[in-house]
Amino acid sequence: MAKDKKKKRVFKSTGKKLTGIRCVYRAWKEWEVGDYIIGTYVGSKTDQYEKPNWIFKVEEVGGPSIKALKKLVDQNIGLNSAGNLNSAMVDKNGNEKVVIGTALQITYNGMEEMEGGKYKGKDKHNIDVEVMEDEDGSEAPEEDTEEDDDEQEDADDDDGDTAEDEDEDNEDL
Repeated sequence: MAKDKKKKRVFKSTGKKLTGIRCVYRAWKEWEVGDYIIGTYVGSKTDQYEKPNWIFKVEEVGGPSIKALKKLVDQNIGLNSAGNLNSAMVDKNGNEKVVIGTALQITYNGMEEMEGGKYKGKDKHNIDVEVMEDEDGSEAPEEDTEEDDDEQEDADDDDGDTAEDEDEDNEDL
């Protein structure tokens, strides 16, 4: 009786590396109001506090700290957890709202006082996240998500990170 030979599977890389992404960090306290990066989302990893670090391949920078930011161009930067950033990247269930390969502009708008939630009255970092497109008008595909406006407002109010927590996260990395 002849044995059935299994066909050997052949694989090729997709180019999407999910582990071991090397990156530099810049503490939020080092950002000035108006500083921004434009970069491609390449992934995320969890820090020792079980909080997300969002990783971007930096393509363009600007703002008052332009001199310091210029050294980030063509590097991967890890951005620590922050309420506005987290809300832009994932929904309340932890499902990603932004797919790998999406170009985003991350703009630092300074500190503001939280108006509600567990940390009411504490300062938080205010960060804007905007999807960018190439000059030819194309933008990376985004996953379809249904978002309730009330949920988004709640997510922006409080992620449990005070400015001190986020800066401590950077110091430990």
